[in-house]
Order: sequence, then C-alpha cells, then structure tokens
Amino acid sequence: MSSQLLDQSQSILRERGHLAELQQFQGLYRVKLLPPVQAGQWNLQAKSDDHLTFSVIGDSSVDFLYYFATVTNETHPGLARVEGSPVAGAPAFLVLAVTGQVTAQEGSFHVTLLGAEGESLQQVKLNHSSSSPSHGSEELVGFVDYVPMVPFSVRLTGLDSRGNTLERVSTEKIQPTRVQIEMVMTPHLVPGHRTVVDFDIFNHGPARLFNLTADDDCGYLLMRGPLG
Repeated sequence: MSSQLLDQSQSILRERGHLAELQQFQGLYRVKLLPPVQAGQWNLQAKSDDHLTFSVIGDSSVDFLYYFATVTNETHPGLARVEGSPVAGAPAFLVLAVTGQVTAQEGSFHVTLLGAEGESLQQVKLNHSSSSPSHGSEELVGFVDYVPMVPFSVRLTGLDSRGNTLERVSTEKIQPTRVQIEMVMTPHLVPGHRTVVDFDIFNHGPARLFNLTADDDCGYLLMRGPLG
C-alpha cells in the first residue's frame, strides 16, 4: 500500500515517512495523513487478493444534514418532512443544512444524487431557505424532479468560507420506496373514548397483493381492516 502526492510518494507498509502513517487492527487498516497536510490531489494505491473497501474521512468541521419533504396545505402551510423513505419516481424537496465554520453564499453549493457505483443520477440546484439560519449552519432547499428508482446517496459540493473546494458524501444509502402510507387526518382523541384512525395506502409500483397488519405499543388497538 502506498500514498502519493504529485511527485512525492511513500510505501506505507514498509516505511514510516512524512506523508502518512498506517495503523492496523483486526483486518482494518487506517491511513492517517501527517501534518501539515498538503493541498493537492492524493492517490492511494493498494493491492490485495481479497475485496477492498475504502472510506475517506476528511478532518473538517464542515458537514451537512438533510431530509426529504413535500408540500403541505394543512394548518401551517409549507414543507412537511417525509417520514421514512421518499417515494421512488415522485417529486420531492431536499432540505439541507450545512454545518460547521462556513460562510455560504447563494449558489456556492449544489447537490448530486449518486448511484451505487458513484454515477451521477440527478443534479439538484439549491436555494437559500427563508428560515432563519441557526448558529453555525445554513439551511438550503432544492427541488428533486423525481426520486431515483434505485438506492442512492447525496453528495454536496461547493466552496468553503476561504474559497477552497468542498465535497461531502452522505455515509448512508437511501432506499426509495414504492409504497406510501399516510394518515388521512389527525384524529380527535378524548381520554376514555374510542376513535377511528384512517390511513391511505398508495402503491406507486406495479400491481401486486399486500398483506397488511397493524399493532400498537400499548395494546389499545381493538379492530383493524380496510374500510369503504
């Protein structure tokens, strides 16, 4: 295994050099770049008879959080967070907060939805939210024309407060769903009285049979089944 920066190189397994050091624990290898870390394009080369998986973590305070949302016209019109996975093939809003010591200027960040092999599935343009930013974060909103039909991750790229190129990729893969379950309306709950909770189930995929079950964590559920 070796690391290389431009015309400098180091064999990590055989020598302790000025570029990086290697730590090993039960089959896991951790390559740590030694300070001062030089700006530029780094290459890591490794040979193995088995499958290798790489995870690159930048030592930076800048990161991002995100969730998917849809438009709601209920008591408080606006964007409502999508609980669970977004619906494949349906439009949605992507709400994203850039955290850390960064001064975000409008248009300095954009998002790419990536497939399992790192291929670009869709570009998402971000605009600044009308919400007041919290300390150390900036809220951005983008419109996703259609949620990909395959698992995907979110990549944020842009410029930090010093004009350096910034790139972050979400660690988890989003598994879109084709089945959507929504509560029709929040029921009026009165202690000691019965109430009916209605759900709508939408199938956005091919026609198929579903076996539905319902349960609750307090044993209040008395009856279940389709109505109408």
